[in-house]
Amino acid sequence: MNQGANVRSIEALGELRSALAVYEEEAAAALSMAEADIVRTIDRIRAHNIPHWKKEITRREEMLTRAKSDLARAQMTDHSMGPKSTVDERKAIARARREVEEARIKLRNSQRWFRELEKQYTLYKGRVAPMQRMVAAEMPRARHDLEIMARTLDEYVSISSDADGAPQQASRPTVASSGASEGPSRRAWKDLAPSRRLRSRAPLASDSVEVLHAGAGAVRWALLDEDSSRRLALLLGAADAMEIRSFDPAQVARSLGSVAEIPPTEDRVVIDASWDLASPTVLMRSANAPLGDSGWLISRSDVTEPPQELVAIRVGDAIKAYPELAIALSAPRSTVLLVREGELIAVQDERGRPLSAFSGGTLDDPEAGPHADSDTEGAR
Repeated sequence: MNQGANVRSIEALGELRSALAVYEEEAAAALSMAEADIVRTIDRIRAHNIPHWKKEITRREEMLTRAKSDLARAQMTDHSMGPKSTVDERKAIARARREVEEARIKLRNSQRWFRELEKQYTLYKGRVAPMQRMVAAEMPRARHDLEIMARTLDEYVSISSDADGAPQQASRPTVASSGASEGPSRRAWKDLAPSRRLRSRAPLASDSVEVLHAGAGAVRWALLDEDSSRRLALLLGAADAMEIRSFDPAQVARSLGSVAEIPPTEDRVVIDASWDLASPTVLMRSANAPLGDSGWLISRSDVTEPPQELVAIRVGDAIKAYPELAIALSAPRSTVLLVREGELIAVQDERGRPLSAFSGGTLDDPEAGPHADSDTEGAR
C-alpha cells in the first residue's frame, strides 16, 4: 500500500543542512588540530629533545673529565705545608656524575616516548580514518542530497498547488537578481558563511575603496541608499543615527544604544571576491567569528555555495569608503541584511527568518515584498 512521505517542514531540511555544515567545519577543524598537535609533539622530540640531550651528555661528560683533572692536580700539589683538602674537587666530580646520569636518563626517556608516540600515532590514524572520510566525503554528499531533496519537494509543492487551482508558488522563494516586487529569500543564510579558517586567511586589501567599489567604475553607488539607511536606523531604535558620517565607535554607541554591537575599528570585514555593487547583496554577521574579526561578510545573495575567495578590509576603512555602513555594521550578531541596488529588502536571522526585534511597520513585510506599502497606497 502506497503511503505519502510524512514531510512536515521543507525548511527543516535547510536547517539540517546548515547544522551539518557547521558540524562538518567544526569536526574538520578538530581533526586537523588534533593531528597537528600530535605531529608537532613527535617532531619536537625528534628534532629538539633527542639532539639536545645528546649534546648535553657530551658537554656534561667533558665537565666530569675536567673535574677529575682538577682533583688530580690538587693531589699532586706540593704538600710541604701540609696536606691540601680536595673536598671541593670531589664534590664537583659527584655533581658532574649526577648531571651526566640525568642527561642519559632524559635521552633514554625521549627516545622511548618518541617510539611510543610514533606507534600511537599510527594506531590513531587507523582509528580516525573512518571519521575523516565521513567529514571529507560523506558530509558534503549528505548536504548535497538534502539540497536536492528540498528542491524536489519545493517543485512538488508547486505542482500540487497548481493542480489544485491555487497560484503556483514555491514554499521557499529565492532572491531574484532583479525585479523589486519579488520577496526576499527565506533560505538558511548560514550556508553561505565561509569557514573560520578561510576568513582568517583572507588577505587585507591594499585599497579598500577599490574593493568596495568592486567594478562600479567611476560611479559611486551607495551600498545603502538614504531611505534604507534611515529605516535601518529606526529599526535599531535610534533616529539620530543618521547623523553619523564617520566611524567613531563612541558616537555610534551613543546613537544606537544598547542594541548595537560596535565592532572595533581594526576588526576585519570580509568580502566575496566575486561580489560587486550591482549584484543582489547579503550582509551577514556571524555570531561565531574569530578574534579581530567583526563577523561581517559582504557577498552575493544569488549564490548557493560559500565564497572560496575572500578579501578583507578594516571596519574603519569600510566606513570611510561608505559612511552608511556605520549603521549597517552596528547591527547585532546573527543579523542578515538583504540589499538590492542600495535598497534594504529585509532584515533576517541566519536561518532566513524575519527578526522580530526589527518588525513594527518601519520595514516592509518580508512576506509581501519590498514595495507592499506603496502598492497598498496605490490601491487606495
